[in-house]
Amino acid sequence: MVQSEDMNCFQDEASGIEIVAFQKYPTHVLKESEPDEVVSMNAKELELRFLIEDLNRTGGKLPATYFYTGPMDFLLREGRFFEPAPLPGTIARKEIRQCFRNARRVTRAKGFSYVEGFALSMGSSFPHKHAWNIDSLDRVVDTTWIPVGTAYFGVVFSYRDTLRPGSLIDDWENGWPLLLRPFREFKLHKNQQQAQI
Repeated sequence: MVQSEDMNCFQDEASGIEIVAFQKYPTHVLKESEPDEVVSMNAKELELRFLIEDLNRTGGKLPATYFYTGPMDFLLREGRFFEPAPLPGTIARKEIRQCFRNARRVTRAKGFSYVEGFALSMGSSFPHKHAWNIDSLDRVVDTTWIPVGTAYFGVVFSYRDTLRPGSLIDDWENGWPLLLRPFREFKLHKNQQQAQI
């Protein structure tokens, strides 16, 4: 059995099934009132979590001047799972391979929250960098994938964050500004800069 401060792993004696629970990290928008909530994962979520952790272990590391060692470290520390759901009939499918643009458009048009992270598509065991939306019940609204993915793990961003193109987490073109300081401090600093304009 594997056990660490972030993970509890035990085996159900009746069924022999191994059950894993991770400590859920809070996000800046959702579940701030429950930062110590323990989340049990289904098989696809567990697979996605392990794949992201593997990418974090094997990926390059940013210099010590960054708070996060890289995009995967940020995602693992600030992200959480979201429940896959069929696309609501009131929302049209968007262009394939344009998830970041599609999710931003839905945020602006429908007011749904914008989420960025990784997801597993149907029939795949490879984590895809992905963006989607969530409704008021935290269910995934994915206008890009047909069918909807099997597991989603990401971070919720504000409407203002969606006003620029590209990935917010893996913004290598601009030197990964999101990863320089703790996420809550980044949001506070950003809000203070905008208030001065």
